[in-house]
Amino acid sequence: MGKRKNIANNNVSDNAAGSVPQKRVRIENQTELDEDEGVNGAVTINAIKVKAFAENRALEIQALSEVVKNVGGNHMAFQKLPRHMRRRAMSYNFKRVPRRLHSVVRAEIEKTKSPGKGPSRKHRRRPKNLLSEYERRKRRVEWLETHIWHAKRFKMLERWGCKLAHHPNDKSGRACYRAVRHHCAMQDVSFEHYIQIKGERQQILNGLTHLTSQKTGLTFAAKLTSHGTREGTLTLYSYDSYPYKAIGSVKFLWQPCFNQDDQDSTLWICCHRSSYELVLSEVKKCFETTSRALHSEERIETSNVMVTPLKGELVKIRLIGPASNMVLSETLKLYDVAGFLEKDDARLQCPNDESLEAGVEEDDSDYKRQWWKGYYKKENALNVISDQSQVLEQLIKCHSPGEAPNNCVIGLTVRDPRLLLPPKRTKVSVVNRGNLTTSLPNELFTESVASSALWDATVRNLVKTTKISEHKLNEMRSHNQIPGSTLDLGEMESAIPVILIQRPGAASMNHQSSVPSGFSSGWDLILPAGWAMAFWIALVYRGARVGGLQEARNIDLLAKKLSTPWDYPDTSSGQDELLGQSKELELKYNRRPPAKRPNYVKLGIPSPFYFQFEKLVGDWYQHLYSSCLDLSDKGKYFVLRDKKILNLLNSALTQTKKFLEEKRKTPKGMGKAVPSGGGHSSLLKAIAVDSTDQIASALVAVHVKLIKRGVPTMNSHICLPNASDLSMLVKKCNNPEPVEKKHPDPFRKQRKEMKKKKGNKKLKSKEEINSQNSITQSSHCSVSSEPEGQNKKVEGADVTSYKSHSTLSNYNLVDCTTRQIAGFVTYGAYSLAAGHGMGIGFCSVLALLQLIEDQQNCQSCTILSRRPSSLQYRFGSISLIV
Repeated sequence: MGKRKNIANNNVSDNAAGSVPQKRVRIENQTELDEDEGVNGAVTINAIKVKAFAENRALEIQALSEVVKNVGGNHMAFQKLPRHMRRRAMSYNFKRVPRRLHSVVRAEIEKTKSPGKGPSRKHRRRPKNLLSEYERRKRRVEWLETHIWHAKRFKMLERWGCKLAHHPNDKSGRACYRAVRHHCAMQDVSFEHYIQIKGERQQILNGLTHLTSQKTGLTFAAKLTSHGTREGTLTLYSYDSYPYKAIGSVKFLWQPCFNQDDQDSTLWICCHRSSYELVLSEVKKCFETTSRALHSEERIETSNVMVTPLKGELVKIRLIGPASNMVLSETLKLYDVAGFLEKDDARLQCPNDESLEAGVEEDDSDYKRQWWKGYYKKENALNVISDQSQVLEQLIKCHSPGEAPNNCVIGLTVRDPRLLLPPKRTKVSVVNRGNLTTSLPNELFTESVASSALWDATVRNLVKTTKISEHKLNEMRSHNQIPGSTLDLGEMESAIPVILIQRPGAASMNHQSSVPSGFSSGWDLILPAGWAMAFWIALVYRGARVGGLQEARNIDLLAKKLSTPWDYPDTSSGQDELLGQSKELELKYNRRPPAKRPNYVKLGIPSPFYFQFEKLVGDWYQHLYSSCLDLSDKGKYFVLRDKKILNLLNSALTQTKKFLEEKRKTPKGMGKAVPSGGGHSSLLKAIAVDSTDQIASALVAVHVKLIKRGVPTMNSHICLPNASDLSMLVKKCNNPEPVEKKHPDPFRKQRKEMKKKKGNKKLKSKEEINSQNSITQSSHCSVSSEPEGQNKKVEGADVTSYKSHSTLSNYNLVDCTTRQIAGFVTYGAYSLAAGHGMGIGFCSVLALLQLIEDQQNCQSCTILSRRPSSLQYRFGSISLIV
């Protein structure tokens, strides 16, 4: 105690001497310390309650411990050591660190440990490891069976949940055209999947009636396709929604019923992968709705209709070109079923034959591979084989697949094509083997010719599971006495059931057509799953030229066919594809600097990337009848597919003067009058339309062919020429094609002022620039902008400048340019057959009626087309795709 008092007295004396007084510790909780007052008011501490003191100082202790741990800053543990304790290789060898830090350094190494060097290429290229890697990559996106072959030679795209070939890596546009025109082109279209409907035929037809309309053409109940000898094509709609809510184009095929009654019918519906799930749900909905509507007695019968998805069970290869018959005849060799059955009968009659004893030793896979023994022992089965072989012999004598009946079906059972491969890749001769024929008779393609074992699910499974592996085949070839000779397996060879379906080409040859009749005709080869690569390699070795999605779309453009799903803008899948293409074009445009991209405001292009079909039909109705069109009842717009109206309208466009003169001489039924000011009442009667409401919101698919120069591109305008344009065309002037005037850019001055303010970057901080960009973005959402001479960062914020006109209240799509806009081109390209540009697009029906009325004294209607990046109009002819 005396010592503490002396210390306190010394402190007091020091303070009195004028030294700086020490700060006393402020004790907030008096219960922590026991204090005694000493001399001159000094406080003495007798004891400290450690537990209470530590609890109140817990945060301080925790902060202190964190500081102690992080001594040395943000460094590794071995970097915090004194320099005399550091050693080489401490970063990965923790044993060189002091023992007390082993656990810390080990944890740090585990956190920052690199993945390490992967396995060697030799290890990765081993078949087992390679296949496991392929299986891993197929989990996210589905692959076709020919994916590996395509991936080495094609640009691959991810579309509709699978990897597809877009175009070859080499320049092959002209080569593919020559193959289609003179030889054979090929494409793997296994992304088209099948749906099987099985049950009573009348119940199937009653259910599917809700998805179709007889106005669009042949339906599922057509007599032409009812026997299974022809494949049909139609457009499906949502349940009782015609003409709105289209789903897409599908193909269907009935199973030939020559050996079965009508009570058990099977129907295959083939649809594109983009609309497969929607088609499947709508088909199921049909029969579910039917079962609810019927009485309880009939509900049991309706439940017998079974809908089975066949996705992944069938493979389809498409061949196009005049040499398709020769390529198929070299590849598809008929399996000698009749000869093997005769040998079996002879073997059974001789029980002591050595071959019978050898047959007992056959394993289970060899027995299952001989599925044809039980299948072709049915009544009239051998007659079916002979009929199919005769038809195949007749096909070899044809010039092209177009000489066979349209959409005819041939069923075959063929040998394993891997055993018949030529020693090297060859090109089959197009010269026919025998007497040339002009066309094959329809009577030749009967139900027996169309029958195939591919309809049987059990047979499909056996053919897939009993396929001889490549390794086993190579091992058998190694035992051949003569190297390179054909391997003869006898009855142990796989028998593959296939179906051939003819694809018709261009409709007819006329003075306006640039391709011959039957152009792009070919065959669809349907195979069981697992056999795609075997037949694919065999077809390639016969000289078939392989193409991708881009080549297929160019072929459809030349043949005036619609491509699924791009040319179906009233379907959900078609709208998704067009929207995806539009976004890609927009991103490509925004990536370019302002001086290297067009100013669409000055060019008068309200929407250079996105299609405004809904606004197009509404503005044309308002332009003609001065009233707004109500599109909220059933749908926004629809594509007209009524065959009768389309044929009449196409005649009015291609033979305008002749068509109108005939209709004036022989008028047909009276229709409802259109609103005053329309002036289309006579035209509506001529094309068998009762009222304007029937076609007010309708679009039609058109084929545009430019007369002279120019190539239409995506979103090119299809415009109506005025009287002066037509007179210049008739006079054959040097430059008869009109030019669009430049449109004013009202916000050019604002952008220049913004550029000046932005020029002095030193006076502006990042926050000010970001706020300025946000202001310009909001202000430019409703107005257009000029991309010239503007900074990239400012332009990047103004990505919606092309939408400027569409947000104005008084904006009309029809009259936004000097020539009235009738429609848009969805796809265009240069035609190697015609030597000029052509494209496929969609126009408003009201716009085409106005075109016919303006050019009623002309032989055929003429239109103007303008690319989004140009002011130059080009003359062209127009026709409908029926």
